Amino acid sequence: MYKFGGCHCASGSCGRSIISVLQPKPLTMGFILSVCMLLMVPLAIIASRQFADRKAFLLSPFCVFVFAWAASAAAYLTGTDFLRARTIVALASFYVAFIAGAGYVLIRFPRVAVINRSVAIAPRPHFLRTMLILQGLAFFAALAHLYFAFVQSQYTLDLTTIRGVLATKHIQEPVLVGLLGQLRYINYVSPIAFYAAYRAGATTRRALIASSVLACLYPLCYLERSGVLRIGMLLIFAHLYYSVDSFKRVLRFGAVAILVFIPVVVAVPLLRGQAEGVNAYNYVSGAWSGFDNFVTGSLGPVVVLEKQNIYVEPDGYHLTDSAAPPLSLTFSDLYRICDALKVCQVKQSNFFEYVYEPIYTNIYTLARTFFQDFGMFGAPVAAALCGALLTFAYLWGISRNGAFPTYVAAYTAYVCAMSVLSDNFLMRDIALTGILVGTIGWWFGSQPFCFGIARNDRCATAPAYNSAERAR
Repeated sequence: MYKFGGCHCASGSCGRSIISVLQPKPLTMGFILSVCMLLMVPLAIIASRQFADRKAFLLSPFCVFVFAWAASAAAYLTGTDFLRARTIVALASFYVAFIAGAGYVLIRFPRVAVINRSVAIAPRPHFLRTMLILQGLAFFAALAHLYFAFVQSQYTLDLTTIRGVLATKHIQEPVLVGLLGQLRYINYVSPIAFYAAYRAGATTRRALIASSVLACLYPLCYLERSGVLRIGMLLIFAHLYYSVDSFKRVLRFGAVAILVFIPVVVAVPLLRGQAEGVNAYNYVSGAWSGFDNFVTGSLGPVVVLEKQNIYVEPDGYHLTDSAAPPLSLTFSDLYRICDALKVCQVKQSNFFEYVYEPIYTNIYTLARTFFQDFGMFGAPVAAALCGALLTFAYLWGISRNGAFPTYVAAYTAYVCAMSVLSDNFLMRDIALTGILVGTIGWWFGSQPFCFGIARNDRCATAPAYNSAERAR
């Protein structure tokens, strides 16, 4: 309720007083922004009627982004409204720009937003067996890393301490273990490959479960929840992509997936001894808290876990001479390669700064990447381009019927869903995975299975390899 008080126009300040009173208080704007994000869900469902393939629209970066931020907004509404005015502007501009970029591509190319429904191509013999062997080697490397972290932490049983050693990557392991650890990229695409092969009748459900379990065991050895969430989201996308055609079933399955997401989020921290993990509100809304401290200014102490620069300042982040290196988050992989080659001396930290108020967190959402690299005015442009780029990648992925294109499409969904909780996405997750899968596919003659066939290819309706050929 707005109070006008006893204002007298003769003083000449009545106009200014009325304007100041009529303006909503900054602490109410967070709730308004959250409600607007929630209202985008029914609007997106209504908009799906304009597309020939409604499932393709619902799985697109546009819808996944809208649904993820709506879930986060729903969690935010259950707690204190702590977002400040400058953060509201930054968060709203990021949100609107991203959905504008993603939505424009969908509207511009509606005929491409159709899932390729050609007959699935089965892999050649030994391809899937090799994938399982590589997954097993990656799991062995993860166990070795866990053991060396246990040794380096003075044989403590405190999982939080061990997790700290693993996360900061201060482990002295043999070179072979480090090289085998790079096979982790196989875990990203292997469950999808097994799911596609299972749908084509080329493998068993037991093999699919084995691949999925190995993919989840790898991040569990590192005591991290994001890796488990990644595999879960990729498998959910694969199931919806290959097995669910009903529009209502897609919506129902998505709602169940969100309900399952919450216990997974709180379970992994408990496994590593973090009692605060039981608070799902802190985990989800903590991202908003961290972003608020980054944009508008820290509300309390700022701590770091390693030797790194601190960019969370009392008056908020600004693009000045003391700012972070140019595009250090957008092109973090290139900076790491440059530093490894001794060409540049830019050390990339493994963590963001921790803040304590109003929520203890170091998660600042994908929005921080754009605001740190491009500033307040450049961030919306970068977010719009990111939304458009992810949508183009998604449309390419669904236009082919291969394991790797499906992974690319699923990875765009993962990026959009985790944009609430993660600071950036890594292009090496696509590039290195593609290189590994392409190499294995070339070796065993499974390129059509790996990379699919275009909708207009003459062999688009080619049948899967028969069982006799698979047995050879």
